[in-house]
Amino acid sequence: MKKAKQTTIKLLKNLAGIALTVAIAISVYKHYEEPLVITNEKEVIIETFIGVSLEKKIEELKQEVLDDLRHEEIKGHLDADLVIVFDPKDSDDIRCRKQGNVRLYCYSFGDFNFKIATVQYYYYMFNGIDLSDTEAMNIALDPESARELAYEIIFNEVGGIWNWKNSAEKIDAGERITFIRSLEE
Repeated sequence: MKKAKQTTIKLLKNLAGIALTVAIAISVYKHYEEPLVITNEKEVIIETFIGVSLEKKIEELKQEVLDDLRHEEIKGHLDADLVIVFDPKDSDDIRCRKQGNVRLYCYSFGDFNFKIATVQYYYYMFNGIDLSDTEAMNIALDPESARELAYEIIFNEVGGIWNWKNSAEKIDAGERITFIRSLEE
């Protein structure tokens, strides 16, 4: 499946390159007969070759990244499970809670394994709203809310995908997001 996605991405890159070359050649040729007006060359070119608007294809690619990330994050759990993961390796993380000298281990919640502090930080950053621990946990545990927040972090925050470093590397998210951003330009 991973190889098929890489092949699809390479095919789309090649098609976009060929289509752009053809469009430029047509534009130059037509320039001498009648002007050719293309307001959004990439979208017209891609739509011509694959029959889908560029915006729709970009959104599909983004949703695939989210689907793959979610799948990687919940490995070993049933979809119906309420995912709460004990994460002792992060106990020294400044985002984890401490009471006195006792370290409270970090827990990750939900389909995207959000830590409470991560939800609070990004929710404030994107919405300007401070969340309580309970509110943050509820967002992390709600599949739709967690997906929306993950989308915002990944596609609206430079380097946001690296909040899920291990999973991002396994699904080649960095390369895929770079390709998506190149289509958006």
